This record gives sequence, C-alpha cells and structure tokens, in this order.
Amino acid sequence: MIPHRLNLLSPDKRKLLKRMVNFQFLKSLLEMILFFLSIFGIALLGGQWVLQDHFYAITGHINSVNNKYADKNLEIKSINKTLIQTEKIQKEYTVWTVKIVELTNNIPDDITLTGLSFDKNSKKINITGEANNRNDLLLFKQKLENIQWINLVEVPPDQLIQKDKIQFSITPLMK
Repeated sequence: MIPHRLNLLSPDKRKLLKRMVNFQFLKSLLEMILFFLSIFGIALLGGQWVLQDHFYAITGHINSVNNKYADKNLEIKSINKTLIQTEKIQKEYTVWTVKIVELTNNIPDDITLTGLSFDKNSKKINITGEANNRNDLLLFKQKLENIQWINLVEVPPDQLIQKDKIQFSITPLMK
C-alpha cells in the first residue's frame, strides 16, 4: 500500500507546523469576532444617535406644547382647586330648608314659636315658644316624635305643671 500522504518533516517541525496552523486558526477566529463586534458597536452607536435625536425632538415638542398651553394649564389648575374647595364645602353643607319646612308643618295652630336654632355639631335643636295649654304642648311633642330625622323629644316636667299659656323650651336630638 502506498501512503497518500508523505511527511518528510521531522517530528519537531511537524509539531511546530501544527501549532502554527492552530495559531493562525485562532487568530482568524479572533479577527472575525473583533470585526463583528466592531460592526455591532457601530450599529449601537448609530442607534443611540437616532434615538437621542428622536428624544430631543420629542422633548422640544413637549416644551412647545407646554408653552403653547401654559395659560390653559394654569386655568385648569385653578378650576381644579376651586372644585376641590367646593367639594369640601358641600361635604360640610346640610340642607336645613327641608328640615325647617317639615318642622314648621308639624307645629299645631295653638303653638307660637319664639326661637328655633339648630346645632349641627351636637345634633340638637332648641325650640322655644308658647303653648295655649298642656294638651297643645303634648300634641306638639307627639308630632315632633313622628318626624323621621328627630330622635329624642323630652319636655321638662316643670313645663307640664302649668295649665295655660305655657312657656316651653324643648331640645330634641337629631338623628
């Protein structure tokens, strides 16, 4: 059999040649990796340039929009502040008109009121007046108890002792 490959080099030179071939292969491989990394770096720098340019354009647009609508933004902030204040006021507001109308509709004809005051914090109503007789005062007490938003009605016993022209002061509690 005839060898297809004749190797006339000495074993030391053969090892050296093998090392040189491996070194050339690694060198070529590293050159290709370095080439692709530089291409990738150039692409990233180009992308950064494009994105930064786009960012500056958007920032300029936002600033121009803010400058264009600055007076409207101030007006909107002012309106929002007014709405918040109005909401706070409305939370504290109580519709007394409906309660006063309902209360006055339940006053008998023989009762004359001389004073009426509402205390929202203590939930008390102070009603002062004059009743023609004891039955009218008791009827007024009963009508007050029938009102849904009034909780407790007490007539002081010393006011029930009198028979006619009774000066009364009742302090019912609101619910």
